[in-house]
Amino acid sequence: MDCRWKKEEWTKLQFQYKWADVPCEVMEEKDRAGEDIGEMGPACIQVRSFRDQQKSCTIQPLRMNCYKLWLEVSSHQGPVRSKPVYLSPMDYVQPHTPTNVRAVT
Repeated sequence: MDCRWKKEEWTKLQFQYKWADVPCEVMEEKDRAGEDIGEMGPACIQVRSFRDQQKSCTIQPLRMNCYKLWLEVSSHQGPVRSKPVYLSPMDYVQPHTPTNVRAVT
């Protein structure tokens, strides 16, 4: 799954994410209640695209339940985080088309 954002920034942003094997409604509800749910994903290597003025990050391996995504910037008072986005790849990711498929009767 590729995540992209505009690269017009005045400081270095870090892309962060967590995943959990629960529906997004459950993850968001537990997160709002202050419960620590899900596992942090590995650090994402950001790729700049000068052509379309965006940065992107690829999440692998792709899990099929819920992801919590946010951007974070360091400050002298501690990290500043964007509002998180909760999503299920099943709702957004388009799989590769099948290859070498044939019908057997």
